This record gives sequence, structure tokens and C-alpha cells, in this order.
Amino acid sequence: MSLVNGDQCTWPLTGLIDSGADAILASDLLTEQLGVDLDDHEGHTTHAVGGRVAVARYKTIGLRLHPPTPTSGST
Repeated sequence: MSLVNGDQCTWPLTGLIDSGADAILASDLLTEQLGVDLDDHEGHTTHAVGGRVAVARYKTIGLRLHPPTPTSGST
């Protein structure tokens, strides 16, 4: 699947979707690819991730999930 924000989309991704989640933490790489300006964020907090501290900036956006595009030879 890929994530879509407006006319911007990510490359095909593999992962689990928590459809009941209140928030999604995403890499800066995804926000850049989706054209999300985090300089205009709504708040921030810190999280312990892999023995390090990461700063998460929060912004409310709308996302759509797109199924993968079938490749030739698939049914």
C-alpha cells in the first residue's frame, strides 16, 4: 500500500495498519515525500525509541491508503 496526502504519495510500503489508532508516528522521510510542512506543527513531545530519544512533531492531516498496483503477470 502507499500513503496519499493531496496529490503527493509515497512509494509502496509494507506494514501493519492500526485503524483504531488516535495518531500515527511517521518518519521525516514520509512527511517530506507527502509534502507535509512540519515547521507549522501543532505541538511536539519526546519518545524513547531504540535506546535513543526522538522528538515527535504533531500535525493533523488527512491521509488515504491506496492498494498496491498490480504488476504484470499477477492475478
